[in-house]
Amino acid sequence: MRGMPRLLLAVATCVTGLAWAGAPYVLPGLRQIGVPGLIQCESQACRCDRAVTADADDAETLCGAAIADAAASAGDRAQALRARAELRVRARRYDDAIADASAALAVWTKSGDSFETARSYLARGNARLQRGDDAAAFADLDGAVDSMPNVPEFRALRGFAALSADRAAAARADFDAAIEGGSSTARGMDLVLVAANDDRADAYWGRGLVHLFAGQYDDAAADLTESLSRKPGAAAIWLHYARLRQGRDDKAELAANAAKLPPKSREAAILAMFEGDATDARVNDIASGLQGSDGACEGILAIAEWNRFARHDDATAARAYRAVAGICPRSPDVAFAKSALANLPR
Repeated sequence: MRGMPRLLLAVATCVTGLAWAGAPYVLPGLRQIGVPGLIQCESQACRCDRAVTADADDAETLCGAAIADAAASAGDRAQALRARAELRVRARRYDDAIADASAALAVWTKSGDSFETARSYLARGNARLQRGDDAAAFADLDGAVDSMPNVPEFRALRGFAALSADRAAAARADFDAAIEGGSSTARGMDLVLVAANDDRADAYWGRGLVHLFAGQYDDAAADLTESLSRKPGAAAIWLHYARLRQGRDDKAELAANAAKLPPKSREAAILAMFEGDATDARVNDIASGLQGSDGACEGILAIAEWNRFARHDDATAARAYRAVAGICPRSPDVAFAKSALANLPR
């Protein structure tokens, strides 16, 4: 087991992996669809929604108070229910998330609020996807897209779900449509979409993943580079994985992309694993810092890639890929880990 950081050793030897298995997951881009800081929050529901978007520690409490407020309107209560559903998906409380989103939908489908209807379908679809109920999950995700047909972000999010469910053709179709759909202006400032400057960044990121998973590394690198030109983010990690498979020296590109990220972000932490001459101790320290966070599964996947390409240790890489596939929620990370594991030399 030499070469595998201590944290991953714990994961590999304990199937339940308590700390890692509790790592939350949410579809890429979903957190950027929320209540912007520029809007004045006057209701408890709005404060709940904003706290969920920011992943604040008191989000569950704020949402519970908003839902229990006897003086709240039906719309405010439904907004809080939908926000709490999104929060509970991250916490893997899928049955609770489905119940909250269903209660919100009972209000929104009658009121005609297309945006809230779409978000509620999206939250319930994500929960059902994680439970393995794909037919119901994609019916909900279809409902989200149908509710806001002119908003490409919802197509992109359905594309990430399709990619997570090994539906590459459907994912590619959604990402293509999101890219071709252009910018949206739905509900003006009430709708914070995937990027402040360009709402197609995540669609290019997703299509880059489709290419990457298919072994089309040049096309993957082109789309991921395009995504990063529009919005810095996690696409930089995946671009590095594409470069590794191209056999290209990307040290300068890696450093440039890392410099555009918030220094304390999980994306910056993961890229730091690959910068310079990383040692076992340094990689372990970085991975330990991601434990229990959104980046936990991404961290294990990065450890797998680091062992495979930097250490040329396929046995340790295989254990890490299996850890991702075994304990992480359904996501592009899991789909990629399974694909990488299948393609390791026998």
